Formats: sequence, C-alpha cells, structure tokens
Amino acid sequence: MIDTGKGKYEAAASELIKFTESKPSYSRYIYLAYFYQLTGKPRDAAEAIRKAISFPIVDLDDDQNNTECRGYSAGVYAFRSGEYDTAIKICDALLPINENGDYAKAALLNLKSAAQSAAKGSRPDFTPSEAVTGFDPYERIDVQQLLSK
Repeated sequence: MIDTGKGKYEAAASELIKFTESKPSYSRYIYLAYFYQLTGKPRDAAEAIRKAISFPIVDLDDDQNNTECRGYSAGVYAFRSGEYDTAIKICDALLPINENGDYAKAALLNLKSAAQSAAKGSRPDFTPSEAVTGFDPYERIDVQQLLSK
C-alpha cells in the first residue's frame, strides 16, 4: 500500500502477485483481491476471487478472520462492483464449508440471491449482514493516508 501511495502501483501489484503465486492459496488470492478493492480495480479483484476459489478453502495459520468472513466480504465487494457472477461463484464455493457451522450461511444465501437477481437485471434491495464480521486486514491503519504518501 505504501508503494501504491508513492505512485508505484504497478511495482506494488507485481510484488503482491509474485508473493501470491509463489505459494498460491485461497487466502493469498483473497488478500490480493482486497488489494485490488482498495486500489479501485474491481475486475482484477473479481479475477483474484475466482482464482481463490480454485484452491482448497481452508484457514492458514497467519490468516485474519475465517474463510467465510474473508470470502463474504470479497463477495459483497464483487456484488457492489457489478461482478455478479463472481459473487455467485464465491457464495457457491463457501456454502458447503462446515468448519464454522451455520455462521455465515444465511448471509451467503442472501448475497447469492441478490447477485442472481441483479444478474437478471433486477435491482435487489441488498444490505450486507452485520452477523458476519467484516474483513479488513488494514483496520488499524489509515489506508487513505498510506495511499496519499
């Protein structure tokens, strides 16, 4: 984020992609999607989300939040960005996960339904679930300040 704020977006993105691809996983691609979200690249974020769900959906030792929380947040961003197909796909990938019981199932079903409606041209009334913890690996950092350096 610091490099991006210094006008070195391409170098920062390249470095994060290299890191992600060195040991690809669901988690690393979700973090890459979040980087794209913060830098206003919804199509790149959607592509990273689709790559994320091609790997086993498991928590790694150094992950922040659980798989469903991170994935739900990514799905909400995809939905809000008009990437409805990606939102549907991540919901489909997360719904069978039972590690956390029914923790995020209702939220995922609601998001999937809204994305399906939107994909058909409707304007669904969608509000993200407050029951699912939001994912923000930079929650203790002023990202806008980093991006403006």
